[in-house]
Amino acid sequence: MSASFDSVVLSNDLVPQTLPLVQVTWSSVNLTAWRNFVQFFTEQAASQKSGVHGLRDSAGCFCGVFAYRLDMDLLIGPILDVHLFTVVDILNSPQTIRALLGAAETRAVELGCSAIRILLRPGQGALASRLRSLGLASETGQFWKMIDAAQTLTDATTSFR
Repeated sequence: MSASFDSVVLSNDLVPQTLPLVQVTWSSVNLTAWRNFVQFFTEQAASQKSGVHGLRDSAGCFCGVFAYRLDMDLLIGPILDVHLFTVVDILNSPQTIRALLGAAETRAVELGCSAIRILLRPGQGALASRLRSLGLASETGQFWKMIDAAQTLTDATTSFR
């Protein structure tokens, strides 16, 4: 079964639509907190150094979201720091996680990053296991993936519409 996904920049009008997705992982988050979080990451939208992206499935339903900020690592260089990474997939398929990871990788390549660092919260154990199975290295709640720009762009064109 092949699924298609769209990665979209989360605009203010999409914040309420994505709240239920965020509440699956963080049940105590309300609309005000979620709106403030998204606004924090999108305030620098002109510089494109931070933002929030949502992942929609072929039916147009949000099934993933990630928030990122460009950062610098002393040894690696520019990295995409992903502060929020969450996916909901009723079928428990790795496709949705791969698609959200692919969207983050594409953004990292666009920003000239050498790696992605994904920060997960303690309640995201199942997602952590999936990221490990996809080959991401982990250390103390942080998951790392080095970026191969040529491969990422090839993969992205086959995964997204």
